[in-house]
Amino acid sequence: MNTASMVRSARDAAQQLLFESDPAAMPGQVQLLNPTNGQELAIGQQVDMAWSAAAGAQGYLAGYLTAQTGIDEDAGVYFDFTDAAATNLPVPASALLEGAGEFSVYAMAGDTDILEAEEISESFLIVGAGDRAEVNIAEAPGLQATAGLQIARSYRQTIEGITFTVREYNPQQIQAPGTVYIQIKMPKNHLTVAFIKAFDMEGREYYSWSHKRVYKSKSKRYCHNIAVTPGTTIVIGEKTCDIEAANYSY
Repeated sequence: MNTASMVRSARDAAQQLLFESDPAAMPGQVQLLNPTNGQELAIGQQVDMAWSAAAGAQGYLAGYLTAQTGIDEDAGVYFDFTDAAATNLPVPASALLEGAGEFSVYAMAGDTDILEAEEISESFLIVGAGDRAEVNIAEAPGLQATAGLQIARSYRQTIEGITFTVREYNPQQIQAPGTVYIQIKMPKNHLTVAFIKAFDMEGREYYSWSHKRVYKSKSKRYCHNIAVTPGTTIVIGEKTCDIEAANYSY
């Protein structure tokens, strides 16, 4: 079907009506930009998925699936539904397994609210177009060590009426070029706000992220992979969030 084609029903091979709903417009084709088909990835490192925006998409279902069978319940599968403005999804290293795997992204429209619901209790119609890449994940070359970030100081700060718990991490710990991996969980049924900033040894801000969720019915995790150099300072501020990981790999 072409972009913006209206879809409202589904039929089987015998043209028997299976389902009918309010009409939904078919979104445009989405293209997976990272990773690419046939790419070799390193185990133990987060993969920052990226894709092109698709016209008419109400959101994107993106993630990773291993080709292995008998996978551990905590690894081998990772999917999340993003909003229409998103064109990236960090897939945490903890979800990846060594060997063949597939990354995919689908631009979706229709009853997409069901993808964020904790329970499915009604019929729904979703239309979409997708793209995928088959990859191989192998041992990471040159990954020497990983350590938890050391907190230099922690304090409370009120910004625009919201009081954050702020943690500044020790820049003296960052003595070699590497990567800082941060994973933040925003629980359901709360006002949750968080921000992350990174400053180089001269005090110049070179990385910034912030997000707010207001009484959502589902918890959500946000993962960040930040390149660091000697003397980098990482600052995390949060309200009602869990910092599940703050690690330095070098």
